[in-house]
Amino acid sequence: MSKAVAAILVWLTLAVGPMSVSASPSIAAGSDIVEVGDTFTIQVSITGAETLSTWQFDLAFDPTILEANSVSEGDMTLLSEGAIVNSSGLITIIAGSFSDVFFNPLFAGVLANIEFTALAAGTTALALSDVQFDAPPAETTIFAGTVTVNGQVPEPGTLALV
Repeated sequence: MSKAVAAILVWLTLAVGPMSVSASPSIAAGSDIVEVGDTFTIQVSITGAETLSTWQFDLAFDPTILEANSVSEGDMTLLSEGAIVNSSGLITIIAGSFSDVFFNPLFAGVLANIEFTALAAGTTALALSDVQFDAPPAETTIFAGTVTVNGQVPEPGTLALV
């Protein structure tokens, strides 16, 4: 190959710029350590979501340890809170879409905030399932969260019993 042709190919490669790299998204439920009776928030986050515009997931937990109170919006999202079924420890069809059309094509941020109350001591997984995207990637990595609840509910003082 002549030097002129090689120089033109190098110039074209630099002029066109880097090719886009296809990313595989990761979705993760947060983790926390709390005390019995605490109310706290767990975030469900995503990274590497290429041109994501809509999404959906379910979240399961141990209903003897936690009670789900509410689901609220994360970063730049419009949210459908899904259905909280505390008796079975499941929040179904948490779904959303981005409210800003100029989102980063490799979005990383919070999809939803889930508020819980700790009912009893123990550890529970926060398992994500039925994860769906508008343009399904070839591979999605899903990370479960964990909540550890310490302690016991304090007993009322003598004066409170009178």
